Order: sequence, then structure tokens, then C-alpha cells
Amino acid sequence: NNGTYNYGVSTVFLEGGNQNLAGTTATTFYNLTLASSGSGVKTQFINKSCTNILELNNQHLNTDIFTFFVLNTSLGAITRDFTTNTSGFVSSANGGYLSRATNSTGTYLFPTGSTANNSLNTPGSGTIRYRPVEVVPNSNSLSSYTARLANLDASTTTENVGTGYNLNSKENLICTANSLFFHQINRSAGIAPADIKVYYVPLSDGIWQGLARWNLPSVDDTWRAISGSSTSPSASPFSVALKTAWNNFTANPYILYNGLSVIANCGGPVCPGITSPAHVLSSTVSPPGSYNYSWSSNPAGFTSSAANPSITPTPSTTTTYTVSISNTTDNCQAVDSCTLIVLSAPIAPTVITTAGTCAAVGTATVSNYDNTLTYTFSPSGPSVGAAGAISGATPGTSYTVTSTDASSCTATSSSFNVPTQLAVPTAPTVGNITQPTCVSPTASVEFSDLPNTGSWTIVGVPSGSLTSTGTIGTITGLTAGTSY
Repeated sequence: NNGTYNYGVSTVFLEGGNQNLAGTTATTFYNLTLASSGSGVKTQFINKSCTNILELNNQHLNTDIFTFFVLNTSLGAITRDFTTNTSGFVSSANGGYLSRATNSTGTYLFPTGSTANNSLNTPGSGTIRYRPVEVVPNSNSLSSYTARLANLDASTTTENVGTGYNLNSKENLICTANSLFFHQINRSAGIAPADIKVYYVPLSDGIWQGLARWNLPSVDDTWRAISGSSTSPSASPFSVALKTAWNNFTANPYILYNGLSVIANCGGPVCPGITSPAHVLSSTVSPPGSYNYSWSSNPAGFTSSAANPSITPTPSTTTTYTVSISNTTDNCQAVDSCTLIVLSAPIAPTVITTAGTCAAVGTATVSNYDNTLTYTFSPSGPSVGAAGAISGATPGTSYTVTSTDASSCTATSSSFNVPTQLAVPTAPTVGNITQPTCVSPTASVEFSDLPNTGSWTIVGVPSGSLTSTGTIGTITGLTAGTSY
């Protein structure tokens, strides 16, 4: 078209073999139909657009380095023959795109494909691939999105002049990236975030974990995994890579990638200070293989290089454990954390004892007794009654008492023993009595059979006393004529 084309509500049919959409004026169609009876490739030599329906059927539209704009915001503005995955698509050279206007939160199909394995998108020169993209805007504001399938290794220098999008330039969360193809996806107008879906065929393309995106040179010129992207099976033969609520369209190359996946499991909850059995942290890694492990904790203090390390004793407070894994070939990494809930231990029992007497043994009481706890003794035998009174203990035997709460957490007292009953000494034997004289007006009495160990005290009634050691002792200063 080299002039003015009044499209009205018309339909233009392309029914021949290879056909060119050329001219000096960017034509706008109402409906453009690539007739299923046609053959060959329909190639653009200038930007084109349609305001209603682009009907691809089983044909191939090549935008070359130009863009085909679908201005109709209806979800069904592009139709194709869904019985085939070898045609019925739009291909583009490096610099060309399929563009769609959106104004709803429905699913917009970008039927991107290619029959070329070069940046020029020379039709028929390479592997045929139909790898569509779907965009699901998160608001109904007017926006435009573009997409292109680049059916070649992203490292090809003609894709990004001088260097390509080097697949070896990747962060360590990425182990491998798809070398068969990548996509260019962009939001060319508007501000609506969108769910991005990239379809692939696992049987021929491989199995992938998620989406990665090329960062701009002003950042670090590197493929970086898109956090939160995932893959899942879709309608046969496809699987789909998905990133929801994507809102970072500063660079447009997107690729399928595989990385490591690790899930940390702390187990628990646990009681503090447990040494036996040892508590074990675990890690589950995908895919299986030989990996280096590095565990750390917050609060700090724990490190380990084991896959499933033991914690002995368990910590005193709730602790977060982080495991970082790397493989032994290209040092790609994965990180995950888990939190070990540590329960509060009961207060250790405090035992107070009273001394024994000549008439009875001493006593022992749990002064901080709590009737919600269970008390056990080592060695066994005693028990705790109301108000914490301990009964059944053998006097003179060393015990500890342990309190246990409803969560089976425990605390143990210091050792204690119930004081024994004091022994009643043998009555002393009265020996020599020395009477008062003119020289000494007081009397004295000698006692024998006194205890032969330790000290003793004799108390006279109504007076006189003696504290000493040995088996014989004498009380002096007694009053004559007084009965003692």
C-alpha cells in the first residue's frame, strides 16, 4: 500500500503462496485473514495493524523486523487453527514483534512461532517451533504488550550485538538455561502488571524449573532467575512457565532455566537443652546429586556442612536455620530457611529441707510447687503432695526432682537429701562427787560414759553445764545441799 487505504469493516484475505505486505504506508486492516487454502509465508516489509480480527488459520505470518499491531482489545482478536503446532503462528526477526492491546484481566494469546534458527528469521531455514506466550493483565486499564519467539541460542551475537545474551553469564541460582530458544516480551504501553505464561514442549525442549530474565547492561548483563516463577504441565504436549503479577519490563529477553531447589525442614517444636535423642535438621534437594552444604543460624552459633545435621543440645530460644547448597560442577546455588520453635521449659524445682530432731527425721518441700506440673525423682521412690511436701524419701539419700510440663519439657532441681533423725545419746554415769570444803565452798561431779566422738554438752538442772569432748567430764561450781 503506497497510499490511503480505507478499511471500513472489510476483510482482506491472503490466499496465495508467499506474499508480501509492503508499501510506503503502514496499512491498517479491519479484519486480516490468512486463508487456510493458501500456502507459503506472509511477510511484512512495514508495520501493519488491524482493528478487529487477525485470523491466522494454519498459516504463517512473518513480521520480519517490523511489528504487527492487534488493536482490538477483545480476547478473541487473534484466531488460529489449534489442531496444529507446526503453523498458525506469528514469527519475527530480531527487532520485530506481535503487539496486542489489552483492557481486561482475561488471557491474551500471543501465538508466537518460527521456522528459522537465525536472527533474520529466514523462513524454512531451521526447526519449526510453535511456542506461544499468554499475558494475563492484572487490571483492566488500557495497556499494550509485545512478544517474539527467538528460535535460536540466546548467545548468538546477532541477537545482542557483540555478545548475544550469553548463556554462561548467569547468576549462581541458575545451573542451566534453554539453548534452543528464548522469548522477548515487553509491556510497550500502560502500567498494568501481568501474569506471564511461556509454553514449551518438554519432550523436545527439556524439563525446566522456571523463567529467567536478562538484566540490562547498566545492571550486570546477566541472566537472573525470576523469583516466584514456576512450571507445570499444561494441555498436551505443552508445559507452561508462569510468573504472576510481573511488573518489571525494563528488559525483554526471557528464557527457561533450571536451578537447584532445596527445602529446609527444622521439625519441632522442641524443648530447650535436649541432648538425647539429638534433634536433626533435614534438607530435600532437587534434582538429586552431589552437593556442598552450609548451615547457619539466627541467633548465630550453629554451623554445619552436613546435609542433615544434628543439634545437640537444642537451643534455648526459637531459632532460624538457613541452608545454602551448591553443586560440584558449576557452583550454582539454592538457599532455604526454616524456623525451629523452642518451647519454654518449666521452672526447676527448688527444694527446702529442715533438720532432723531426736524425735523425728527432717523434712523436704518443693517451695515453688505447681500443680500443673508432674514431678519425678531420681532415684525413684519419693512423691510430691499438696503444697509441695515430699514424702517417701529415705533420709540421708541424695535425690533430684524433675518437673515436666504438658509439652514434656523438663527442668531438674539441685540434689538434696532429707536430714536423718538425730541419735539419742546414752545417759552419762555419775562418778566421783567432790564435796565442798572450808577451802572450796562448791562441789563438783565427774561423769563417764560420755560420747567418744564429737563434742557434747551436759546441762545441769537447776544449774551447771559443761561442753567438751571425750568420754569423761566434770561439772564444777555446784551448790552444796542442792539436788541435781
